[in-house]
Amino acid sequence: MGKDLGISPEEIIYAAEEAGFSVSIHQLKRWRDSGLIASPSIIGLGRGKGTKSFYPKGTIEQVVALCQILQQDRRLDLALVALFFQNFQVSFQALRDLLNKTSKQWEETFKGLIGIDGLTEEGFLEIEKLSHKRRIPKPSLGNARRRLRISKFESFARILFFVAAGVRPDTLWNSPEPELEIRILRRGLSMDDKWRSKAGLRNIAKIINEKIWTDLSDEELSDSIFTIADHFKPAQIRATIQNTTDKELTRARDELLRICKIIQPVSKLLNKFTRKDSFGLGALSDLDLKRSDPIVPGMFLGWLQVRHIADTPINIQTMLETEIESEKLERLLEDQPETVEYLIREFKSTKSKG
Repeated sequence: MGKDLGISPEEIIYAAEEAGFSVSIHQLKRWRDSGLIASPSIIGLGRGKGTKSFYPKGTIEQVVALCQILQQDRRLDLALVALFFQNFQVSFQALRDLLNKTSKQWEETFKGLIGIDGLTEEGFLEIEKLSHKRRIPKPSLGNARRRLRISKFESFARILFFVAAGVRPDTLWNSPEPELEIRILRRGLSMDDKWRSKAGLRNIAKIINEKIWTDLSDEELSDSIFTIADHFKPAQIRATIQNTTDKELTRARDELLRICKIIQPVSKLLNKFTRKDSFGLGALSDLDLKRSDPIVPGMFLGWLQVRHIADTPINIQTMLETEIESEKLERLLEDQPETVEYLIREFKSTKSKG
């Protein structure tokens, strides 16, 4: 009977136990109330015989995956995102609630750093702390500081603070040397051509760099940064969360997975021959979207804001159209000429598709 109608709670509990996890009826209820698994169908057994619950097919696999995720981190909201990125069905309302919570935390973080007249005293102190701290917890910022040195890193961090707060960076339009600020921005993101490559990979590094980053003039890059900042205004973020359909949330997830699938093997390959994080993409290079990671909700929220912007520093369209097999790259690591030919061919194929 259960096989036709779905999966009984007892079957789920038994399967989880077989996989090495202890699951109770109470936990199943808590997980479905949190949007982590689907609610069961309640079937009447006949007059005076009560009812029986049946979960949708696939719930056993989802519960086992959830148990594995909760071994890493017990926070249910992070488990929800991890399940979503593993292509399991979760509550979209619960996902939106988490994105709204992330948005509020984001807003609170930067509210005290930037005021009407620019950086607040707290903002200056935070940048100074980032600039002189021995170790920055975010690798991408740490690598940017290494590329820029402390004096220029302060300008770079200021730009990032403004954008994240949804405010147009004042130094890109109200500075004695705005072109210097743009050069600092390019260098911080590693959009320039100053490679320190070993083993003859300078040319391929340059080629991949040109494909990952768009070829924007200084003025176009400033406009792009202003547009991104506009999209990060708190009201704009809330509107995006509210207006993005379930289908678009799923599509955005698949896009971000695809971009990481392209960036990560290429970054892994080139980091073997160039200085670490040559592309300034450390936040994506080591990110596993399918694990319970506090950075993933913010990363996904940021992606929702920029995915439809026409001109961004990262060449989004190329990333979405490129086909690269990480396993093939691993096999080619010892054969540099063939690796170079493979990467050039794959990136050029996107151009012909367009």
